[in-house]
Amino acid sequence: MSDDCATKIIENKIIYPTSVPYFLLVGNTTTKKIISIALCAGLVMNTMTFFFILPRNHTYNLAIENRLIRNKKDSNIRYRNEEAENSHPYVDTKPNDPLYNNNDYEIQGESNNDNIIDFFIAGFPKCGTTSLLYAFGKHNETSISAREYCAIDSSSKTESQIISTLLESLDNLPSSLKTKKGIKCPMSIRDMRGIKKIDTQSPGTKIIIGMRHPVLFFQSFYNYRVTELHNKGLKGKVPPPDMLVGNKHWKRVSTDLARYELSLMQLGKTNLSSKNRKDLIQRKLDQGKTRLKVFIYNMQQLGDMNTERATRFRNDMQDFLGLSSSIDPFPKENVGWGKIKKFKEHIDICEEKFTLLRSLLLSQSKETRRWIKDEFIGSEDVFVGGETYFLELMEEWDIDPCLPKPQN
Repeated sequence: MSDDCATKIIENKIIYPTSVPYFLLVGNTTTKKIISIALCAGLVMNTMTFFFILPRNHTYNLAIENRLIRNKKDSNIRYRNEEAENSHPYVDTKPNDPLYNNNDYEIQGESNNDNIIDFFIAGFPKCGTTSLLYAFGKHNETSISAREYCAIDSSSKTESQIISTLLESLDNLPSSLKTKKGIKCPMSIRDMRGIKKIDTQSPGTKIIIGMRHPVLFFQSFYNYRVTELHNKGLKGKVPPPDMLVGNKHWKRVSTDLARYELSLMQLGKTNLSSKNRKDLIQRKLDQGKTRLKVFIYNMQQLGDMNTERATRFRNDMQDFLGLSSSIDPFPKENVGWGKIKKFKEHIDICEEKFTLLRSLLLSQSKETRRWIKDEFIGSEDVFVGGETYFLELMEEWDIDPCLPKPQN
């Protein structure tokens, strides 16, 4: 083969040889070029061999390009050529295409759309995300890993490696053509790396975000980190909670994280003011936009004792996810740590020594509530479960939860 010929073949990445008498060309390359490359490579039509010939400089959908193809004869799973991961467009085959009619292969993990995942429980920590995980784990139309999948937020791996690993993980889940698959990582709404990857590769994925009273959120997340430190035998001192103010954090615990709007702004569902942009820039948070639909809820809605209202909330979530059967009442459990132990570093945020900390959390929660109510939920991409009750619960964010509740 001549050097010039070899160069042409390298420039037109060739992948996936199969035993089908067919040439498939993607792009504007002419039939004449197909023949010349085939002749150059020493291929003829009667060899019962074909190649995908894919021109460079095309964008492609990594979610579909990265889909697993299993050979029934030897059970070997093959991925696309990694050298070509930034070069190949997705080949949109039709049902009567030889690729689909070839009995040697079958597509694994096919669903009713081309999304990598159908839903993503992306935040916030300690806001009922584990209850959702167990509910979706038991539902007959959803499938979700029993453990959190936060590798999607990794900054040490390439996007291709992360998506490949995710696909492998999903391939192990029970599924059918109608099953909707999901993952859970409660800090993804802050990190945004994983959400950005999903937005690029799986724009039909639906995001679920839970919140709760910011004061109680801070206490719960802080105590969770303390428990984690002891149960995992990790080393390190636990800082006093009133040191975790603003962007100063310990294991992601900070008063800033309780400002839900800072994380939600990164989804790009609202017009940002100059102050909003300044806040994001100071914290090195994202200012882009996403195409993903978002469902928000208050954690108290998961355990609502009002049967009619609770049913309406679950129906809203069912409709958002496109499920045909209802969602059962949510379990009240977080079995990740078993029975929570009382360690000396655990805090009761209602103690007098935390008065100033509560005051700060309460003062910033007013702006959080205003932004969510007046701006965020006005987006056509944002859906609120049981909106009336959700808004009622947000009104309580202005009130110190440590104060005695008025008697009815």
